[in-house]
Amino acid sequence: MKRVVLFAVFFAVVQPLWAKTFYVSDDLSIHMRRAPGVHASVIEPLDSGTPVSVLKKSDGYAEVESPDGKRGWIRAGYLQDKPVASDRLGKAQKKLASVTQEHHALKEKLKAAVSTKSQQATAIDNLKKRNQALKQRLTQVTNASAHRLQISRQNNRLKARIARLEQKRSKLRSRVRVIESRREGILMGAAIVIAGILAGLILPFLRFRRKRSSWQSF
Repeated sequence: MKRVVLFAVFFAVVQPLWAKTFYVSDDLSIHMRRAPGVHASVIEPLDSGTPVSVLKKSDGYAEVESPDGKRGWIRAGYLQDKPVASDRLGKAQKKLASVTQEHHALKEKLKAAVSTKSQQATAIDNLKKRNQALKQRLTQVTNASAHRLQISRQNNRLKARIARLEQKRSKLRSRVRVIESRREGILMGAAIVIAGILAGLILPFLRFRRKRSSWQSF
């Protein structure tokens, strides 16, 4: 007897764990009763699409548990293992709305991506143009630097040449001064010689005239 009671208790506790969810058929509002049969008292009405847990079945009836935890009996033929069409339609509509919203979101993202890509392409073109302008500027600066370097080298060569010419001019001036000094010495010597020659020519003539004058005085 104890074993039977324990088995019954065990079966009553474990059975709800095996319960499967069913749904009240379309377009029906049925009554959940306290016992199988239409004469049993009504516990509550169950609208179409209400999910219930089937605890057991007996003679075309099923003992079920409603979402609010109440237990009772209904006709097993009023149950189906899939949600009713209206619920499925509602879920499908919700899913469609979700998919539509996601589609719009993806379109906006695509639009933003295309706009960003266009902006990036414009930025890349501007960078290319700027890079080309910088290359041209660099070429100009390089050419100008090379030209300036060439001019600087030419100036250095000219400065060196001018320095050498200055040295030559300084040497020529020194030589000119030496030559002028020599020429002055030569001229002075020539003048002395000429003066000596003139003196040698004039003095005998003067002596001769003095003697002649002295002779005439006698």
